Amino acid sequence: MSNIQKIIGDLHKEKGKKTEDKVKGALDLLKDEEKIDQYVCSRELDNRGMDFVAQMGRKKYKLSVKSSEGGIGHERETHPERYRHGDIIFIVPDRDEAERELATRILSEINELEEKMHGP
Repeated sequence: MSNIQKIIGDLHKEKGKKTEDKVKGALDLLKDEEKIDQYVCSRELDNRGMDFVAQMGRKKYKLSVKSSEGGIGHERETHPERYRHGDIIFIVPDRDEAERELATRILSEINELEEKMHGP
């Protein structure tokens, strides 16, 4: 691997970490406001294509954080078996999106998935 490839790889990892940290902050807000009971993140989840699992009561919601829409397409092409059930919520935070706005959007995405899976 060349030095340039290593630098590019490191930049992608750093961007991904910042994106995940932003989502973590939004999930902290939702937890503090008791809109979700808890959330978890782990290496095991990451290996299965998820960054977080948010829990509301007995229901769990899988969240996959991407730094761009292109990342979603790439992930679906690379690992279609992970996404065929349609139960993973992809979150792509906007660069200027405040944590409060992101928290509201995540909750909206959870509600949309719930309606899709179980009806209104």
